[in-house]
Amino acid sequence: MARGWYKIVASWLTAGLLTTSSASAAWPDTPRVSRSPDDFSTKASLDYAVDYSPTMSAPTVTTARRKNSQSPPQVAMPAAPMLQDYGGSKPRAGSILAKQVPKWQEKPPTASNVRRAAYDSAPAESVPRGTPLPPSVSRHPQSPMFDDIQYQYTGEPACTDCGPYAAGCDDVLYVRGEYLLWWVQGDRTPPLVTTSPPGTAREDAGVLFRQGTEIIYGDEGINGEARSGIRLTAGRQWDDESRIEAEWFALADASETYTGAADGSNILGRPFFNLQTFEFDAYLFAYPGEIVGALNIESESKFQGAGVMMTRKLGYLERGGRNSRFDFLYGFRYLRLEESMNFTDSATSIDPAGPVPVGTSVLTRDSFATANDFYGLNIGVGTETRNDRWFFSSLWRLGIGSRSESVDINGSTTAVFPGNAPMEFAGGLLAMPSNIGTYERNKFALVPQLEMKLGYDYSESVRFTVGYDLLFWSRAVRPGEQIDAFINPSQASGQPLVGSVGPNFNFVESDIWIQGLSIGGEWRF
Repeated sequence: MARGWYKIVASWLTAGLLTTSSASAAWPDTPRVSRSPDDFSTKASLDYAVDYSPTMSAPTVTTARRKNSQSPPQVAMPAAPMLQDYGGSKPRAGSILAKQVPKWQEKPPTASNVRRAAYDSAPAESVPRGTPLPPSVSRHPQSPMFDDIQYQYTGEPACTDCGPYAAGCDDVLYVRGEYLLWWVQGDRTPPLVTTSPPGTAREDAGVLFRQGTEIIYGDEGINGEARSGIRLTAGRQWDDESRIEAEWFALADASETYTGAADGSNILGRPFFNLQTFEFDAYLFAYPGEIVGALNIESESKFQGAGVMMTRKLGYLERGGRNSRFDFLYGFRYLRLEESMNFTDSATSIDPAGPVPVGTSVLTRDSFATANDFYGLNIGVGTETRNDRWFFSSLWRLGIGSRSESVDINGSTTAVFPGNAPMEFAGGLLAMPSNIGTYERNKFALVPQLEMKLGYDYSESVRFTVGYDLLFWSRAVRPGEQIDAFINPSQASGQPLVGSVGPNFNFVESDIWIQGLSIGGEWRF
């Protein structure tokens, strides 16, 4: 009985209904999937057998022939020339190569017909699960007009976590452009302009903590409004494991201007603490019947940055129809925050009984400028969770490096007496010889940043995103905080200092929060 079954099996094998190469025997755990003729809606009934395993490290070749053929091949055919698979410059890892086409059916290879040939000819089981198909292309083969079809497995794991609508994993270039709407934490300043009710005595006018005195500018954050900006990114993805990208962004310059002028009845002054009298005082540039003048304050803020970042895959997780990818990032980062504040005021005497002749005018200028430059290592982790075409990504980065701080303070006074040439003196009101100069130093700094995006893959090459960014800059110098309102007026107009030194300069630092929204698009090619 056993001998009879043996003869039946041997005759079946020699009939050649299905042959496989000897290479497939090297992997006994490889699953084999056979296709029945009923699975195809073609006139030519075919039997397919595909040896496929995502863990192979060497090619496996199988052949299939038209059912009921009278002359089945007994030996596996040589590996067919490799045609391009969908989505890359070379066959996608883990995919089945294209069919072997008779000479009379060969056509010039193009991007479209090569991709279609690879998918149309492959059985459903030959395409790794999750691999995207081109529009209107079925996983079932078309009606082949030939007897023998040959496939070859590349022997590498399937690329399943580059994004199902990405333009492949092998070698991708991409560019990204985003519109930014960000807020930079405002620069705090001491009280800069005060007023008092009409009729206030001159010794009390504009003086802080005196009855009726109000602060009309300063003592709050300035340049804290929303700013538009742009962020541009260009990168290259070599494979499923790594990519590199360069980034640059810049916000529009933020500026704020205050202008106050005498109207004949108002009182306007610039408050300070007088180190000669050790009392609060005010420099008046508008007082009814005595002084007419004006004050202009201009402030400006600029923020930009750039960097280069390398990304390496840490792992991949698939659960509940959602795919998640985890990456490690490292690279270089540069940030620059540049700000300035300029004061210009004029005061002209109109009091015949005043200490100076009528028509005497004094013009004072004060300037404070700061610059913060961060250079450092940038490390972080990133995640991307995908569900069909939708995805959510988050990026945590930490900049560790050096910040270069620079503060420039300058001031001058121009006095014009009737009938005399203008006279120039070093020092204004807030910037005097005791604090005028350029000051620089380098300090350690940390700049963490969180970036979150919600995106949609419109096609295999185009995606759109909306996002939120939160950045923290530890310890930076800003112009409003470098103003010292403790002043010794004895050094005004070029006179030698008498008494306590003031204003002084000391590096005053503060933390800065920067946050905002983004909307943009990405193109892969």
